[in-house]
Amino acid sequence: MHNFIIWEKELLRTLDKTRKVGTNGFLGICPRVPEHDIMAEGLDWYGWDIYPMGGRNTPQQIAEMADWWRSIAVNRGAEFHVTELQGGPNVRWGYPGFIEGPEIKVWTHQVVAHGAKAILYHQWRTAKFGGETGGFGILNSDGSRTKRLDAIEEAGIEVKKILPELEKRKIYPKAAVAYLRSSDVQTYQEQGPPRNIAGQWEQVRAELGHTHGLDSCQGAYQVLWNYYNPASFIFESNLDKNDINRFSVILLPNPYVLTRNQAENLIEFVKSGGVLITESRFGAKNENAQLHEKPILQEFLGIKSEHIETIDDRIYLPKIRCWAYGFRDLVFDDNDVLLHYKDGFPAIIEKKIGEGKIIYSTFSIFMSIGKSGNERLAEYVRNFLPKPEFFIKDRDHIEMVLWQDDDSPLLYIINHSPSKDKFEVISPEKFVLAKDILSEKTFDIEKGKLTLKLAGRESMALILSQNNF
Repeated sequence: MHNFIIWEKELLRTLDKTRKVGTNGFLGICPRVPEHDIMAEGLDWYGWDIYPMGGRNTPQQIAEMADWWRSIAVNRGAEFHVTELQGGPNVRWGYPGFIEGPEIKVWTHQVVAHGAKAILYHQWRTAKFGGETGGFGILNSDGSRTKRLDAIEEAGIEVKKILPELEKRKIYPKAAVAYLRSSDVQTYQEQGPPRNIAGQWEQVRAELGHTHGLDSCQGAYQVLWNYYNPASFIFESNLDKNDINRFSVILLPNPYVLTRNQAENLIEFVKSGGVLITESRFGAKNENAQLHEKPILQEFLGIKSEHIETIDDRIYLPKIRCWAYGFRDLVFDDNDVLLHYKDGFPAIIEKKIGEGKIIYSTFSIFMSIGKSGNERLAEYVRNFLPKPEFFIKDRDHIEMVLWQDDDSPLLYIINHSPSKDKFEVISPEKFVLAKDILSEKTFDIEKGKLTLKLAGRESMALILSQNNF
């Protein structure tokens, strides 16, 4: 498929030698096919389609997919484009909730904040026939204006004010989630699709196969979102090339398939001061989807697992009042254990290696984060991370994305709620003033604390200064 796309690009180049060439896709269907990390190679841009209302996506989920897609593009030297952003209500598929307009303005600011270089909205005018009849349009079917168009125009005016400052800065994520496609494929192939089969001990569970990889990545991202924001995604190609040392934190969900080289690079990352948080089945299989004869878990982490079991229902973690789901490594050694299950087996183990540390969960901790009743689990994991220089408190509805340069970082702040909200930003104490590009208001930063209010579904772009503007 990638070869075909490159052939198409070369064909286009015979007709147009100047315009940038790319293609688009989305993460709503499983990311295993195609392999997006490869698909972006050789393209000028790689485009992402997102329908937030149709998918009932939360702000966290939109941020996750934007960071994922930006990472795919940047990893292969391409620009990150949003090639379909929902412009009107869904029909025939997805959630059909009506879109008034202010929602699109918020989505626009969010994808720009996460690094999108271009945005196309789907679609200009409501379709009059076909499978999308009556839906998706920015304009009405007769071509008349709507509040959706008003909101897009307002967003465009604001983004044009912010873009010159973004172009002076870059996104430098300090934390990354690793997506291992080989692990995702192998997990799915072993478990198979959800189905009822007479005589089996249980119905095949999608959370252990079809959706396990995405569920685990989503749980890992939940740890980072609005704390280390933006985050990055890394892929097997990054682990192969040891292209990971620019991060201080790596979260490694579903680490089922690891090559020995990848494991060695992860250990070197930790030795040099990095924090690695990973989970059950760490490197159980090699690149040929065969069990390592000499278990990587034991060789590199010094942890011996007697058996990998599928958790029948759930297991209680009394110390933090949460539940463990998914897979579990049965470990008997009680050294370096931070947390036990109710049945006494080790649940969380800390290994200090060189200047850094590995936090190893013997269960599928990242998948478990998304389970009802486990709201404290993400915060528990977050406590193992070094505190970032900039972060936002009271972050239920407010999102902050950091853009950096040497002297004056920019904080892109978005209120996803329709209601006015008050919040606090924590920054290094050397910064004393913040100026909003949109309102041109100036705010004092007192000993590293900046208290702000933001109207519902509005945004601000704050430039921080160590002196007066």
